[in-house]
Amino acid sequence: MEATGADLLWTILGGLVTLAIYSFLYRDNPFYKMAEHLAVGISVGFIILIYYETIFMPKVWDNILHNGQYDYVIPLAFGLLLFTRFIPKQGWMSRWSIAFLLGASSGLSIPMTLEGRVLEQLNGSIRSLVSLDPSGTLWENFIDSFSAIFLVVGTLACLVFFYFSKEHRGAVGRVAYFGRLCIMAGFGASFGYTVMARVSLLIGRMQYLTRDFADALGRLF
Repeated sequence: MEATGADLLWTILGGLVTLAIYSFLYRDNPFYKMAEHLAVGISVGFIILIYYETIFMPKVWDNILHNGQYDYVIPLAFGLLLFTRFIPKQGWMSRWSIAFLLGASSGLSIPMTLEGRVLEQLNGSIRSLVSLDPSGTLWENFIDSFSAIFLVVGTLACLVFFYFSKEHRGAVGRVAYFGRLCIMAGFGASFGYTVMARVSLLIGRMQYLTRDFADALGRLF
């Protein structure tokens, strides 16, 4: 498909903004600040538009004016109270909305966090330690059994590491040391995953600059 002039323009603009962002690796400069403000402004404008199209219009405007669901006036009022932060004398009214928002968010997130992080961990820790799956090979059953045993032992060792009522010496100290190794392995895996994701983004931008951006410049000149 033949690229149009608008496609070339947006490709070149994207490459220039990318180079402006990477110019911060040299030092702070006006090009980086311009690209930073442009990214923040576009992001805020995009979020406002998405909220307007997906939340305000279908859930507030249409429900109140067209569907007769006047109970949506309550969240609308709470939302409007947030803007009283810009009025010094009436700014205290926004605390009602903030308190309701924090309370509702906590009430929704606590059960989800408990189920996703605590109950799932307990479920994985109390499963059968010995795998006797007849459809699996001897090696697969051994790996499954070893994983289940290591999960239980590692979980208990991590709990012992945070048990400070007894000095970490002798057998307790050795178990706590193994727990520390498990914790460091978990942190290392999380950090490695984060670095891998950032490197993947860098590779994507480098490919954009060396392929799309360079091809657009070649077509333009």
